[in-house]
Amino acid sequence: MNKRGNIISLGIKFMLGLTLIILILAIAPAIKQNNDTTMSSSHLDCDNESISNFDKLGCISTDMSLFLFVGGVLLVGIAFFTLRRLNVI
Repeated sequence: MNKRGNIISLGIKFMLGLTLIILILAIAPAIKQNNDTTMSSSHLDCDNESISNFDKLGCISTDMSLFLFVGGVLLVGIAFFTLRRLNVI
């Protein structure tokens, strides 16, 4: 591949990685608001200490979902930047 085609290919990968990072940072507040609503006293009631272990697990998994989703997509976005530098993809 000539140098111009290689630069265009790398530019597209750079834009894709940057788009993923911006997208996840834009979606994160909506996910946090959804988690707060789900964990409120009218739904899962996560502040109550006498809930069942099943409900406690639901509270923990709901609380972790924001971190896992944002972390996973940021990891993919950063991987595009890193692999682009190494000319792997």
